Amino acid sequence: MDFSSDIYFKITNPDQYPGGYFFHAANSRSGHNFIKKNIQSWTDDIDEKNRKFINLENKDVSKILQILLNDKTIPTFPNSIYVLSVRDLLNWFTSYFYFQAKHFNSANNVGEDYKNKIIIWESELEKNPHLECNPNIIIIPDNQDKTHFKEKRTDLTTSIYDMFPKILDKWLILAKEFIGETNFLPQFVKVYYNEFFLSEEYRKSICDKVGGSYNDTVLNYVCKAGSYSTFDKDKFQGRAQSMNVLERYKLWKPEHGEYLTMLKEHEAMNFYLNNFEISTKEKQFIDSI
Repeated sequence: MDFSSDIYFKITNPDQYPGGYFFHAANSRSGHNFIKKNIQSWTDDIDEKNRKFINLENKDVSKILQILLNDKTIPTFPNSIYVLSVRDLLNWFTSYFYFQAKHFNSANNVGEDYKNKIIIWESELEKNPHLECNPNIIIIPDNQDKTHFKEKRTDLTTSIYDMFPKILDKWLILAKEFIGETNFLPQFVKVYYNEFFLSEEYRKSICDKVGGSYNDTVLNYVCKAGSYSTFDKDKFQGRAQSMNVLERYKLWKPEHGEYLTMLKEHEAMNFYLNNFEISTKEKQFIDSI
């Protein structure tokens, strides 16, 4: 499996982030921005001035472990926050598919956006730390070739259909870590998006684990990151709890049946059925694929 391990983080001025880091491992379109914002509200850090947020989106947990072990600044910040969140497979895959389908057709590569990016090495960032805030900058280790990195991510031979088995692999790896089948990241607080969305009691338990003070200030806020909601955009801004996020699977169209077949035949589906609580309606839908 080809998991990207390209990520750079370093607190160059310790006084800037007295709380250290906020690491968050999750899949794209898994509601992790919603979880992130609530945790930042609970820890009085909604503007990210206390902890430097590190987005470990779509990262293999074993590679996250290596990243954490290799960065010598991390142990100097004992108040850092570590979170791993997972969304139920059926609604997550539905959201992920339709998000990608809106941006790419089968002839487009999912790395098209990389064409306009500027690639720099870590050593270049250290000389020009202001570049870290530039959204068009991608930072790679000094031992990686810039041209190869860009070519790999703008290869037009990869279709949207080809990418989904890999993203399902990534969900499965995070799900195994979530339920404890693997234990690469024992310091991470495990969060299930569905329960986090539904249950105040569950949110309060997570709040306690990250050392926060519970409030619902941003509970109904629809995060702009990721172009808002896949299906609703910002239509429910201010009333996000009214979104029907747990029944997205009902929005599948007949012409996309091949993707549902791929989902059902992937190892992730069997793992989901055996390890997660599934409603009767969801089970009936899966059986109908």
